Amino acid sequence: MKWLLNAFVICFATSAMATTTHLRLDGEINDESVTPILDGLANAPHKKGDSVLIEINSPGGETDPGFKLMKAIERFPAKVVCVVDGEADSMASYIFVGCDVRAMTKRSVLMIHQPGMEGGGGHLNDWLNAADALTASARAMFEHYSLHMRGMSVGELATRTRGGREIWLSWVDAKRYGAVDIVVDRVEELK
Repeated sequence: MKWLLNAFVICFATSAMATTTHLRLDGEINDESVTPILDGLANAPHKKGDSVLIEINSPGGETDPGFKLMKAIERFPAKVVCVVDGEADSMASYIFVGCDVRAMTKRSVLMIHQPGMEGGGGHLNDWLNAADALTASARAMFEHYSLHMRGMSVGELATRTRGGREIWLSWVDAKRYGAVDIVVDRVEELK
């Protein structure tokens, strides 16, 4: 019986010492906005029981900084919980669906679409190369979404976003497609 009491004390002490690091990703996703999140992950405790909570409210943004952040989240040794409170559009939804635990408030939405580009080149081959790059990026992103969402195949994602269409998901739709694990009224419920 003494071993059971010792096990309980050890488990309680371990969970009492666990920490949660709270980070916020607000606004456009770019190098400037993801750097504090990357730094926060690098400096966050990551022993057993620790976790990181990333609160997201973003219209999306650039793919390269988004990919960098997603890889850091995937490689983080402790649990990463992401919560959307507002919007997770475009690259923000890409990051969100790849988190260990995904939560959203009932006032939030997710949006998925094919990647785009601004500007362009002056030669025909520049445009053809850009089209090839966007096609490959769309396929890679849809593979990621499909891996983390049940009932949303790569083909369905491509079809539903063809011609510039966007997929908008309320918390109800996000639950149905497996894009969210937990629905809360307020972010504070996760702390």
